[in-house]
Amino acid sequence: MAFTEKETGERDQSQTGFYRSFQRGIAVAMDPLNDDAIRHGGKAVTTLSSHWLHRFCPVCRHTFRLGDEVFIGEDGAARHCSVLLPCVHSDGIGMELSKETSAFFRGLDETWPPPADVPIVRLEEGHELLAPPGAGFRRHTCAVCGHTFRLNDHVIICPCSPHSPRCITAIHRDPVHGLHCYEAWNPGANKQDFCPVTSRKI
Repeated sequence: MAFTEKETGERDQSQTGFYRSFQRGIAVAMDPLNDDAIRHGGKAVTTLSSHWLHRFCPVCRHTFRLGDEVFIGEDGAARHCSVLLPCVHSDGIGMELSKETSAFFRGLDETWPPPADVPIVRLEEGHELLAPPGAGFRRHTCAVCGHTFRLNDHVIICPCSPHSPRCITAIHRDPVHGLHCYEAWNPGANKQDFCPVTSRKI
C-alpha cells in the first residue's frame, strides 16, 4: 500500500513525537530529582544522572558540571542558569564574573594556599586556556575529567613537567570546585610515569 506525501509526512512527524516522548520518559526515570523540569521545562540542578551532564551548553559552550544550575527550555535543551553562567538570559557574549567573585578566589588563595611542591595556576581573565571557542573549535578542556576550564579554576599546566612546562595541556587540581583530577591521574603523588594525553612514558 502506497502512502501519499501528506500521509508520509504525518507518519514521520508522529514517529518523531513518539521518539521524543520516549527519550523524555527515559530521562525522567534516570533523573527523578529533576522530574518536573524535564517534563515541563524550568529550573533544574545537574546530578550524576542528568542527561546533560558533561555535554556542552549551547550558549556559553562550557560543559555542564555536577551541581550546575540549569534551565530546561521547551526544546528540551539545558542552558546554564546561575549567577556565574547566566546563559538562559544571555547570548553568551561578554559574560564575566564580578570583581567581588574574583576577589573571593584571590583571598581563598591567600588563606588556603596550594601545595608548594606543585605549581598551581588560577585561571584569570585573559588566560589562553579560557579562550572562547571559535572557527569550529571547542573550549580548552581538562585532560582528565574532560570539563571545560572556567574563570578561577585551579589547574596544573603540563602535569608531566609542571615546573618547566613543555605544552599547555592542563588538568584540574581544584578541591574547592570538587575537581580532584590531579589526584585521579597521580594518586598519592606516586610520580606518574605516563602522559595523560599521549599515554607515552615520561
